[in-house]
Amino acid sequence: MITRYTKPAELIDEFKQDRERARYWLRRMIAKHNSSQGKSFQNFKSVAYNQQKDARSEVFEYDSPKFGNKWLLWWRYLSNGYGFMPTVKDYQILYYMTAEYMAIMVPTMIQNEQGMMKGVTLFTDHLFQRMADEDRLGVDMTDRKLVIRNFVEFVMCGVVDIRNPRPGEKDKQAVARLPNSYLKGHIRYIGNSYLMTFNTFIPEKTMTPAQRKYLKSFAKFADAFTSKDEIKRYFSHKEDSIINNYDYGI
Repeated sequence: MITRYTKPAELIDEFKQDRERARYWLRRMIAKHNSSQGKSFQNFKSVAYNQQKDARSEVFEYDSPKFGNKWLLWWRYLSNGYGFMPTVKDYQILYYMTAEYMAIMVPTMIQNEQGMMKGVTLFTDHLFQRMADEDRLGVDMTDRKLVIRNFVEFVMCGVVDIRNPRPGEKDKQAVARLPNSYLKGHIRYIGNSYLMTFNTFIPEKTMTPAQRKYLKSFAKFADAFTSKDEIKRYFSHKEDSIINNYDYGI
């Protein structure tokens, strides 16, 4: 089981193995449910295609029998208007949670000198504590699984910049640009993969002049790259945007 004490190389290897099991389990469960209900997976897709509405499946929970890890799995279809197929987003989130601690891991890809590289991105408990601070974002952490879902859809709209290590450090810095805020952390390359860790959340309003200057050029590029409308559609706390699996065959 992956915990806060798992070594990076072991974390990456176990995550990759367990993720394939989680995805296979979800495909089998959906196929079984569709067969018993006499419904098609296309019914779910048609909500985004025909009605021009974003559609999200409910969040499924999977407990790994081999490793004991806990996963949250779901799909999201984003409408692109009449005549265009919806954009499909699927999410596989490994999390560990106690009464006082929560961290999540997601599969990600980055581009470097060798091309596209697959890896794992870890969002630590310290980051979520900062997001919950009233003087930062004031996120309500009562329903932590809902926080995970909304946070992951939100953060996947961000743009990441990899920078040289700080003096005396080995790992390169990682900075993610989000609306009016940043995530900061580091990235460690391990073989043909990586572990990128974000451990703090910084709203623009709390940044020092030196921090603003340091990130000015990156912010300009990232803001031009990411559409504000696209960001808004991802970060929605409205429960009516969830498509119930029993209604649409998921």
